[in-house]
This record gives sequence, C-alpha cells and structure tokens, in this order.
Amino acid sequence: MKNPFDIKEYLTSQDIHFKEEGENIGHGSIGICCPSCGDDNYHLGIDVDSKIYNCWKCEEQGNLIGLIMLLEDCSSNSAILRIKENQTEKVIERANFQDKVKDILSGKKTVNDVAENRVLKVPCTHYLNELNPEFVMDRRFLSFIEERNYTVDELMDWGVRAELLEEFGFRLMFPVAFKGQVVSYLGRTVIGEDPKYKNCSNANAIIPMRQLLYGYDSVKVGQDKLVICEGVFDVIRFGKGVAVGIFGKDISVDQIALICSLEIKKEIWIALDGEAFNEANKIIKNLKPLVTADVKLLILESGKDPDNYDREELLEMIN
Repeated sequence: MKNPFDIKEYLTSQDIHFKEEGENIGHGSIGICCPSCGDDNYHLGIDVDSKIYNCWKCEEQGNLIGLIMLLEDCSSNSAILRIKENQTEKVIERANFQDKVKDILSGKKTVNDVAENRVLKVPCTHYLNELNPEFVMDRRFLSFIEERNYTVDELMDWGVRAELLEEFGFRLMFPVAFKGQVVSYLGRTVIGEDPKYKNCSNANAIIPMRQLLYGYDSVKVGQDKLVICEGVFDVIRFGKGVAVGIFGKDISVDQIALICSLEIKKEIWIALDGEAFNEANKIIKNLKPLVTADVKLLILESGKDPDNYDREELLEMIN
C-alpha cells in the first residue's frame, strides 16, 4: 500500500523544484537539490511511494517527517501536523487498545485450552542431523542450508526439519510455537519451487499464522529491545530472543497485540527487506501510539534483507 501523502504536490506547494528523470534520479524516485549540503545537482532522492529520502552526496537520510523538518526548518510536531493535513490513511484506533490486547491474548489462551489434547504434527521425513550427503535428495537440503550460511545445528535449535514427500516435499519445515506448543508451521522450498513458502492451512493449524509471531516464545517480557522482521530466516539470523517474524510485510492487529504484550522497554526496530520502506513506515505508524518503546526503522542496503548479513553486523546496527 502506498503512503497517501502526495510528495510532488507538497514540493510544488513549497516552490521546490524536482526532477522525475535524468542523471542521479533512481527508478521510482524524484530528485531535489539537498539543502543540507548545498547540493545543486539533484542528489537528494525521494522514493515516491515510501517517502524515504537519501542524499547521495552528503548521505543525509530519513523518513517523511525528517524530510519536512529539513525542507521547512521546523519541529517534528509541525512536520507531523503538515503530514496529517494531507494524510487520509487510517491508523489502528488507540482508544482501549490495551483492553483489546487482553482480549486477543485471552482468546489465544482459550484456543490452547480447547486444543490441550491436540498435537499438531509437522510434516517430517528427516531431522536435519539425519540427512546424509551421500544421498542426492538429502544433499539438496544440506547444500541449501550451507548456501544460506546456516548450520544444521543452528536450524535444529529452532526445531527445523526436512520433508521430502507429498504436499511439503523438498521443504525445510519451520514449527511455529505459542506458549510452548506448536500451533502452526510453514515450509520453505530448497529446489526453487513456487511458492517459496507454504503455510499450514488455517483449517489444520491450532492457531492461524496471522495471529502468531515467529520466535515469540524466545522473547522475555520487559526486555530492552526487539526487532520485527518479515521471515523465519531473518529471525534466526538475529538470534533467539532478539527478533520476531510477522510472516510477510504487513502486520495484523493480533500480531500488534502480541508485541504490546511483550512490554519492550526501550527500542523496537522494524527490519523488513531493503525495498519495503512503505510497509515498514506503516508498521511504525501503527505501533508508535501503542507502545512505550521508541519505534525505529532499520535501513538496510537496497535489495538486501537481514538474512543477507552476518549476525554480528545486525547486532552492531541495533546497538
């Protein structure tokens, strides 16, 4: 979904000339002369959809609020008011949201109570330590794990398994837990099959995927920091207790409720794939009124996601 703020209309209203094509203008962006460094050759690029800006000359960068503050030399409150004048997209209703959190969590507890005697079986032909490189099919899994810079032991610590047969054939299987119980799962192909990810159906899951966070059980209530990622590999790359995954770029109300329940004290970082600026900003906008922690955007290199970095690099970014 696009940010409804019309950046071209805004720049025109401020008598700021912009270019839509030509030298220094990237695809999907417009360029202006950067007031921060006195640039006169349109080096400050603004993504038309996300409104994320970056000057390729002085490296000044930020979101829409920062851009308005820079251009109008105003406070953040004034910038926010300017955006609200032009913003039509609704955010989650703040009133009584903490009561909604309690309702959602109690609903999940009820689901678990009802399902006490139900065990969700994750499709599994082999545990990863049983894979034998002498067999062609097993090598597909081992090669995929190695190419992604993971180890068998690392993935086994998250309960990841291998399935060679039927609906989830040639997929790494990721159990998804809530309060110590496996309530859903998803599979990631190791042979380039489409779709790359296939979820347990809502009919078979104890709790539907969009009501869950991958890695939720590993996070301590009241810890200082939390990272919100798209996928399971991103969460594993950050490490247990550091990140949770929302299984995509959009966050559901149930997932927001789970994040609120963790009572993160200081910082919540949004670390979606490098191109998902608009989706990340939408999550930030919805979370900020609901949590006491400072909600921040982790800007990654274009075309990269957390899975493309080393764990040490990622932890350095958020520290």
